Amino acid sequence: MRKIIGIVLIGWTLSAAGADPRPLRDDVQVRHLLDVSRRTMRIAKDPRDNTLYTLTATGTIYRIQIKGEDERIGETIARGVRNAEGAWTWTQFRPAEGVPEGVPIDEIRAAAKAAATRATDPIEDKIHVLDTRNNRIITPPNTEVANLDDYGIAFPRAIYFDAEGALYVVLDVEAANASGEERIATSADHKLNDTQGFDIAGDGTFYIGGNSGNTIINVVRGVRDGDTIEWTTVARTERIPPGTKNHPHPAIVLSPDDRFVYINSGSRTDHGELSEDGAFAGARELPLSSAIFRVPADGEDLLIPADEEALQASGYLYADGFRNAFDMAFAANGDLFAADNGPDSDMADEVCWVRQGLHYGFPWRMGAMDTAQRFPDYDPAADLLLMTRSDARDRGLFYNDPTYPPPPVERFADPVLNLGPDADRYRDPSTGEVRDASDEGGAAYTFTPHSSPLGLVFDVEEALAPEFRGDGFV
Repeated sequence: MRKIIGIVLIGWTLSAAGADPRPLRDDVQVRHLLDVSRRTMRIAKDPRDNTLYTLTATGTIYRIQIKGEDERIGETIARGVRNAEGAWTWTQFRPAEGVPEGVPIDEIRAAAKAAATRATDPIEDKIHVLDTRNNRIITPPNTEVANLDDYGIAFPRAIYFDAEGALYVVLDVEAANASGEERIATSADHKLNDTQGFDIAGDGTFYIGGNSGNTIINVVRGVRDGDTIEWTTVARTERIPPGTKNHPHPAIVLSPDDRFVYINSGSRTDHGELSEDGAFAGARELPLSSAIFRVPADGEDLLIPADEEALQASGYLYADGFRNAFDMAFAANGDLFAADNGPDSDMADEVCWVRQGLHYGFPWRMGAMDTAQRFPDYDPAADLLLMTRSDARDRGLFYNDPTYPPPPVERFADPVLNLGPDADRYRDPSTGEVRDASDEGGAAYTFTPHSSPLGLVFDVEEALAPEFRGDGFV
């Protein structure tokens, strides 16, 4: 039996949060932290060489540059000595390989620890300032003494003068070895500027999912030839009219054989309520919303139709009944799973085993609970699942709804069971009490409400330790 294990993934909010991730077990290590651009949405690995790439919400693709252990730069110091005419001669040394005689290494290291960017020349009694933004060393107000071309330290952290007037520039080791980003494509290249899906084929071809004005979902393909990328539209939907709670987040994933692209088209409602205002009054979920599509990866300018009969005939509808399958992933055995985000009431977030032709319940059901608004006696004032802060509740989207349509199938496909012990709390709809499913000998379908599962990955290469080998992580 495969396990799906919940973990915390660190994104661009790391610096803003002001805290590093901490392992909760002694046998788990944090080996590397990546600093990535704001609004980074996805990360994908090129199967050919394991290079990582990221995609931002505005359509920029970056190549992540990570130094290997044999590429890391150790403690490095540049030493400048003046001649009688005042000209500087610069040399570098690495203390691990030996410290030149007479160099006050302890004092230099203390200056580096303090990030001392000011130092006084004991010979001329002049203050020198290191500007780490442009790597210039100046005497005020703006007389340049040395720059990067002189001392050769690309990431200077501190400067120090010894008693003889020698000037030392110390490398910022952490900055020099930090991961970097190289921009390789932007929205100007692929013409999408609201991008939420990203995957890379076995031959290195990029696939991006995006939308146009929250109404048309697009998938584009980028065939790479060196530094050149040729972009082609694989498929797009017809227009999806906006609703009360729009989720135009086209997560995408390639099939293990790279033959198909699977596309999430999120819901346009919170829980199936009517769009009473605007140009689309009376509309709830539509054929093109709350579904997962499948199209040929080598397709070109395919149109996913809005008409229900035409959509069924096209073969592009793979599975239905998802509120917002924000991420999808294949397990090692070829099974497709999706992480589905729940509504603005205390109903479960899900992980679903996605199979062709099945309906997973939305908007009639989330987790193991029926949407109460579908029943004729629904009274939002008595709905104990609305106890938490809810945008949909505040906007009046929960109401008695006698025209709520009947379910389209007799039986929905169930989400993945969570046997606990974690992320399996639920609110009892009859008492409002928060309970723990596994503590009661039960199970949850799948996660505690509002867990917001945004990332899903499987150890398809079975590279992890035996305890986690082949498992899924959310």
